[in-house]
Amino acid sequence: MGVPDREFDADTLRKLEKLALRRQKLEEKVEATKDDDHDAIAALDAKFETLEGEIQQIEEAAPEYHSEATKSTATVFLMLYPNGEVRREYRIPRQTSHRPNGENAGHANGDASNEAKVRTADDLNDRQLACIFTHQTLAVREALLKAPGLRKRVLVLVLHTGVRSEALAVRHEANAVTLNAETDGFVSEPWKRLQERYGDLNPFPPDSWTDEESAFQALCGLPDARLNQLIDLLTVNLLTAHLQRPTALVCRLASELKLELRQTWLPDPAWLGGYQKLQLAELLAELHGSTSRAAYEIRKKSELVDMLATLFLDAAAGKLEDKQLAERVNGWLPGVLNDARAANAPDRDR
Repeated sequence: MGVPDREFDADTLRKLEKLALRRQKLEEKVEATKDDDHDAIAALDAKFETLEGEIQQIEEAAPEYHSEATKSTATVFLMLYPNGEVRREYRIPRQTSHRPNGENAGHANGDASNEAKVRTADDLNDRQLACIFTHQTLAVREALLKAPGLRKRVLVLVLHTGVRSEALAVRHEANAVTLNAETDGFVSEPWKRLQERYGDLNPFPPDSWTDEESAFQALCGLPDARLNQLIDLLTVNLLTAHLQRPTALVCRLASELKLELRQTWLPDPAWLGGYQKLQLAELLAELHGSTSRAAYEIRKKSELVDMLATLFLDAAAGKLEDKQLAERVNGWLPGVLNDARAANAPDRDR
């Protein structure tokens, strides 16, 4: 990790810009001064020294400052020194280039290819990824109940010993999507409806184990119609997904079922809070069709989260007068889902 370049706050930058203008005027005077006018040159040298002293004084007195772009790529360390002093220091990934002879050239200042990537609204943390992929899989589960042809194929994948899959959890306790859906604070309408349906169909005592003979006896007493419904529900509940990247089968099923995640999922404050401040500002600028996020960066992170949550709610409720804005908001998805949807779209020509 490397130490980020020195940055200054807006007040310090204004002061330095004024001094830079003074320096420019002095340089123009130097250009216009004759080489044999030693008194004038000496006077200008004295002014340059005074100016350099003012610049140094302002830079030394400037508070520690890091831009949102730096913070979005940096790691913050609390450094405890032997004398008991605690300092906060920022480190950024060290960018290196390589000479043709293989020697490491170190940090390449000014090279755009070596600049650290600024996080955008498409860069999600693990919790955000787990949330959207859980929502997607739950929606597919529910939709499969109305698609017997696809459901039968899923059942074949579950039963066939020659098929390996990360999208089917035969051992329920290892089903990552179900475990994530059961965590406190997770809200999903498809999950709620699936659980209600399970409560109506389950012939065994809830929250307890039933031995196989007693379970078989209970199943023998079920009418075929209810047994078929239970099989359908248990089959779709086997569907699971990797929680940190798209799962091909889930994405393919969502495409076949013509499911859009935003039909059952709305970015809420808890999920939006996983973004960094710079990402929230970038997302607001993107949704409003602006090329600059500067107007949003000056606000607190909590304000940006509230603004986005309200925007998504109003768009979903049809309260936005700007139809183009409403369309952008209601259609927004992180890039990881758009890419997965495009990659797993079925070939209609086959």
